Amino acid sequence: MELSHSVSTGQAGYARRYGRDFWADLAESPHLRATFDRQMRHRLRDQIPRIVTGFDWSRFASIVDVGGGRGDLLAAVMAAHPGLRGHLVDLEPTAAEARHTFAAHGVAARTEVTAASFFDPLPAGAQAYLLVDILHDWDDEHAGRILGRCVEAVDPAGRVLVVEPVGGLRAASEFDLAMLVMFGGRERRVEEFRALAAPHGLILDRVIEPTDQRCLLEFSLEKVGTPDTGPAPVSSV
Repeated sequence: MELSHSVSTGQAGYARRYGRDFWADLAESPHLRATFDRQMRHRLRDQIPRIVTGFDWSRFASIVDVGGGRGDLLAAVMAAHPGLRGHLVDLEPTAAEARHTFAAHGVAARTEVTAASFFDPLPAGAQAYLLVDILHDWDDEHAGRILGRCVEAVDPAGRVLVVEPVGGLRAASEFDLAMLVMFGGRERRVEEFRALAAPHGLILDRVIEPTDQRCLLEFSLEKVGTPDTGPAPVSSV
């Protein structure tokens, strides 16, 4: 589907074929949104246990899951850490589904759900802002805007956490092409993430590989006099 156009221009082929971008179709088609939500849930389901155990979530008292879908990962993290409070942001009706997920996992009393876009201001003051399979859906301009919203909201000592395939580590070529053709996005390499984050004052502290399909990149806010110049350590668990 418009592969040659996307490869030669770096632009999504979806809008060229259908006359509007994928997200516009998603917003106007309840059936398409429901199908998309199920696909996202299925893609992550088997990896959730390793993501939960492969990172020290107990470091944080509060997490905002930005574009968190139906909330399966956040619910699992919170179930494993009873002192943690969570807040999920996604569009309706996906946000409504997340409320049911949190209730089913017994964590509803410690969670909030906001129906909103991640291009709008995010709930402020949390210690971690989590982006799972979000940035690879967008070109650098839009991905940078999402990171900028996280930086506006995060506690000064907090972290921005990105979970998704990373080029050269856990990203397959076919998914890289799929992100390009569908959305105009891509599976970025570590240095591309570093470059994307730097204008927003984010330093890439480390990269871990909790599963065979996704990495977790941990960013902190740059302190005055401490530019992000060194390579981030990469580790698998």
